[in-house]
Amino acid sequence: MSLITKKVADKIRNEIIEYKLKPGEKLSEVDLCNRINVSRTPVREAFRLLQSEGYLKYQSNIGMVVAKTDLGKTSEIYEVRTEIERLTIKYAVRNCTPKLIQDLKAINEKLKNSIGESMSDRLRLDFDFHRRIATAAKNASISEYFESFYVKSVMIYHMVSLEKVMTPIYAEHNDIIAAIAMKDEALAAKYMEAHLMRSCSSIKDTLAFGGVYPKDE
Repeated sequence: MSLITKKVADKIRNEIIEYKLKPGEKLSEVDLCNRINVSRTPVREAFRLLQSEGYLKYQSNIGMVVAKTDLGKTSEIYEVRTEIERLTIKYAVRNCTPKLIQDLKAINEKLKNSIGESMSDRLRLDFDFHRRIATAAKNASISEYFESFYVKSVMIYHMVSLEKVMTPIYAEHNDIIAAIAMKDEALAAKYMEAHLMRSCSSIKDTLAFGGVYPKDE
């Protein structure tokens, strides 16, 4: 993969995570070429990469669009993601360094202070927290699966009202950090599972009460 293709893919991926590009939105090659000042080749290569990662989907007669996640599969997605992150955090504990703890605390403090900011900004910080743990695992296969299922979670996040989901996250992250710092694999995995299952339950409660964002905000 060329550096230009990576640059384009990173930009599109970030705009999806930050909700600047919304589920179902069509992507224009010409617009992206003009905005990023690149030719069509790296844009098309970035499309293929992001399609393989699950961020984009090709639709006949429309073209490349931001993928949507089936909200009916929320439990299924979270069940698999939980197993992946339980394993991920065990590896992270084994590779724990003072720098990891420092980074996680810094990200979580930013999250604590982000109340009142846009939901996309808060989601980005949550993404940074979980990705930092995945990076610390130092396992390429785990990281690959983590990215795939976090993408699906992000797509769910962007389709439901999230205040109830996000509010307890700071305290839950603190528990996870403490367990990692103690190098207690079982406790860290337990806290991660509780964190993700609580998020899943909150999302399902939100859906049950009709807390779905309109297609166009």
